[in-house]
Amino acid sequence: MTVFISGATGLVGRLLLDALPGPVRALTRRPDRRDLPEHVEVVGEVDLRGVTAVFVHPRAVADLDGLVRAARAAGVGKVVALSAANVDEPLDAQPSRFRGDRNKEAEDAVVGSGLPWVSLRAASFASNTATAWAAQLARGTSCAGLTRTSPSPCCTSATSPRSPPWRSPPTRSTTGGSPSPGRTCSPTASRSG
Repeated sequence: MTVFISGATGLVGRLLLDALPGPVRALTRRPDRRDLPEHVEVVGEVDLRGVTAVFVHPRAVADLDGLVRAARAAGVGKVVALSAANVDEPLDAQPSRFRGDRNKEAEDAVVGSGLPWVSLRAASFASNTATAWAAQLARGTSCAGLTRTSPSPCCTSATSPRSPPWRSPPTRSTTGGSPSPGRTCSPTASRSG
């Protein structure tokens, strides 16, 4: 039983390589990598010979439909897509698309494959918190009160109230009213008037 992992040396793929006992065929942009477990065969292009399951990463393969068609033609028994909890929302409201993820396309490809499939609709990854908020955390600032449907007023852009906070620098306020740069944002400050 060989599992094919696309995006194998990224954040999610690398964890799969370490968790699966093998054998695993790992698709990566850097097939010269030598720091992977012994049970991993590294490839630089899709090779599904002898593969029984395929992990479809929404950013790792340009032609997601082509990968799934190749899986079906190769007799693969199952396809698994990494997707997102917000995959049914409008595409322009999905923050991961700004980073290149094509969750909707990956999920649609596996669902329409005619093969047994699983879609992993992840809500978040702990490692993404560090990349999304690292600059703010390093500065010692915070942006409390964010939810998916009602972002804190201290963290929205002046030009667009829907701008994700990682797309523009946060503004902060301790006095309430209009947010202003250079001060700390807190839930009570953003609600005070």
